[in-house]
Amino acid sequence: MAKIKTPKVFAYRRENGRVGIRNHVLILPLDDLSNSACEKVAYNVKGTKAIPHAYGRLQFGKDLELFFRTMIGTGANPNVAAVVVIGIEPEWTNRIVEGIAKTGKPVSGFSIERFGEFKTVEMACWKAKEYVQWASELRREPVDLKEIWVSVKCGESDTTSGLPPTRPSATPSINWWRWVPPPASARRARSPGPSWCARAAGLPRRSARSSWPPSTPTRR
Repeated sequence: MAKIKTPKVFAYRRENGRVGIRNHVLILPLDDLSNSACEKVAYNVKGTKAIPHAYGRLQFGKDLELFFRTMIGTGANPNVAAVVVIGIEPEWTNRIVEGIAKTGKPVSGFSIERFGEFKTVEMACWKAKEYVQWASELRREPVDLKEIWVSVKCGESDTTSGLPPTRPSATPSINWWRWVPPPASARRARSPGPSWCARAAGLPRRSARSSWPPSTPTRR
């Protein structure tokens, strides 16, 4: 059987080589005390997106490290073009900014201490406006579908709410698996999810010792 040609999609190529379908300018609060300032910036500068949350205080140890990784990972997402980080004080704010900056994308941080919320919002709005104008000039380019990362979630973990969405979320997963091999983390996973998707997509069943991708991928 002839090898299936990987289709192309149009996406934004980021500074670190990753590609994203969206082109968000993110207004990212460091902690719940900064939510209000971020929401004000997003309200005043159209084309930006604030992500308020309830974390960032009373955390320490591994829990705090996980929080920092989560915030940095959110800003580093390839669907994000640029980031404005707002925090209460500069030390933690700069830690998030420096983590996101490693991707090469534009990012700026503002601290409410010493300036107050109104002045912080004003400064952040000017920077967000600059980022929106810059991001609006970016153009998509054709990339292989295999370069796109997709996250799928069926529902919550209680006994009923996850059942209705399971089939709708599984359908795009099956179609995706026809084309794209999973990342290394999924190949190492022992959960039945990846194997089930592979079987449903008509791909050979994999064992712990099998290689990926299969030599003769099939498509229904």
